[in-house]
Amino acid sequence: YAAENGKSTVVSLLLNKGANAAATDKNGKTALDLAKTEEIRLLLLSHMEALKQGGSRTMKRCQVLVVGHGDAGKTTLVHRLEKDIFDPTFTMTDGIAMSSFLIEDIEFSFFDFAGQE
Repeated sequence: YAAENGKSTVVSLLLNKGANAAATDKNGKTALDLAKTEEIRLLLLSHMEALKQGGSRTMKRCQVLVVGHGDAGKTTLVHRLEKDIFDPTFTMTDGIAMSSFLIEDIEFSFFDFAGQE
């Protein structure tokens, strides 16, 4: 969709997140077939060539499960890491709160579970 609609920034982000540039739509067309602009075609070709050369890409990701007693400060800790703000007025998490953000060049995905008794 991003390739077909000329959104090079979105195409670049998707490729960096591991999107499969060779995947096909319901009509059997790849992103390269649907690329609206030359910039997007070159971006896709460059990505596919890099994968051929290296075979893989390094992705720095970390998934963190945050569990503990209720009212222990789990959500406050995650919020502090994400926004560097301390807010002691958070209400208790209902179920699981999920958030993703970068710290330096590592993508962290936090799964903040409601208090465990």
